[in-house]
Amino acid sequence: MSKRKLKAKQILEDLEAGLTDDQMMEKYRLSSNGLKSMFTKMVAANVMSEEEYSWRPVGWDDTVSIDLSEIDV
Repeated sequence: MSKRKLKAKQILEDLEAGLTDDQMMEKYRLSSNGLKSMFTKMVAANVMSEEEYSWRPVGWDDTVSIDLSEIDV
C-alpha cells in the first residue's frame, strides 16, 4: 500500500484558516495518530515550529463516552 502525499502548503493554509484537528482529520482522512504523524513530519522538516505544534491537543477524541456504572472504580 502506497502512502498518500499531502501538500504542506495546503496544510499550513488550513491551519492559518483555523481548521480544528477534527476538521483536518476529516479533510485529509487521517486518524488521530495520522494527524500526529503529519504534524511531527512537518516539524521535522522545519515547515512548522515545535511551538505551533505543541499547543494542539492531538489525540484528544471526545466522540466516545464510557459507561462505568457496572464496574467498581
